Amino acid sequence: GSAQELLQEAQASSNYVKGNMRLDCENDIPVLYSTVVAPPTMKSPLLDCVQNKPDVETPLRKLRRERLKGRGGDVYISPRAKTTPKATDHFDLTAKVQEFLASARKVFLLLGDSGAGKSTFNRALEINLWDNYDKINGRIPLFIHLPTIKESERDLIAKRLKE
Repeated sequence: GSAQELLQEAQASSNYVKGNMRLDCENDIPVLYSTVVAPPTMKSPLLDCVQNKPDVETPLRKLRRERLKGRGGDVYISPRAKTTPKATDHFDLTAKVQEFLASARKVFLLLGDSGAGKSTFNRALEINLWDNYDKINGRIPLFIHLPTIKESERDLIAKRLKE
């Protein structure tokens, strides 16, 4: 019954291991094949607790709620930008930033006159990133409004996360 079906499947398969297994069975050669199964990839809060792994998702959910709480029903229009002040061609800034975030590049400099919408854009970007937050990739959206920093801090990100 089922052993015969497995042999037929192995014969039809182009898988090297299955093919060798079929030949060994046909030639009555006793061989042990490993049946190692990969551990499940699901996360278990209980297992993390037993292994003394810190819970980062609960504080992240709290941070996300806090950051998204203040967002209202305001209309937001994504700005258009230029590569240089003298350039004549404009592009959608949001699309360019999303492209940047998907790349391996590390620095994206956003310049503009006072009141041009840089902070508004970055707040909207943070909301968009929280809306699309994926704990698998490990990136945490964090908006730090630099003018509110009173003194030079060495560890700005850690301080902001503690708040």
